[in-house]
Amino acid sequence: MNINLVIFDMDGLMFDSENLLFKSWKEAMKKMGHEPSMDVFLKTLGITDEKTREFYTDYFGDELEGKRFCKITIEIFSGLLSKGELKIKPGLTELIDYLNRNNIKKAIASSNNRKVIFRNIEVTGIKNDFDYIISGDDVKEGKPHPEIFERVCEALNIAKENTLILEDSLNGIKAGHAASIKSIMIPDLLMPTEEAKEKSHTILNSLFEVIDFLEKSNNGARR
Repeated sequence: MNINLVIFDMDGLMFDSENLLFKSWKEAMKKMGHEPSMDVFLKTLGITDEKTREFYTDYFGDELEGKRFCKITIEIFSGLLSKGELKIKPGLTELIDYLNRNNIKKAIASSNNRKVIFRNIEVTGIKNDFDYIISGDDVKEGKPHPEIFERVCEALNIAKENTLILEDSLNGIKAGHAASIKSIMIPDLLMPTEEAKEKSHTILNSLFEVIDFLEKSNNGARR
């Protein structure tokens, strides 16, 4: 395997945003008079904003209440961001440096909207570190559909067999598998299911371990 492109998911992979979002989500649920349930929260991880709004419309049984809940959650989350509570995941800076030194291209492919992606990479100081960024706003079909990953390979003109996807969610792993691109799962809030184990190339504990994986893969390919 000779990797020339690494595609990053964002939430829960690059940033500890899922824990921050859960904190905001719990507070919003309480404001809406509902008891927070982790099982409910986990059902919306790795899907687009539109699908999230649809989910909470069904959950509250009312479109306006679903939109109101999403609005409250975003307001609380934005407040936490303004306080500097968004942290990068361990190993992200080191992995970006490694990819730069080895001329491996970097892309972000997130189900989140473009505004949120650019806000997050700007406040954490990595805005200029990526060659290509694609959001849930830019695709017709969100993960687990393969479109988002296929678009990255097409835009950067890099073959799928020379591409590696980094994901923390099952939907992302399913999308990578459907695109026929090797995917590594680095679990965050969601532990790997049997399907995730089957469809991912491997499962690692942190972004630090991706550096070792690339060293072995690319050095082996050059021999």
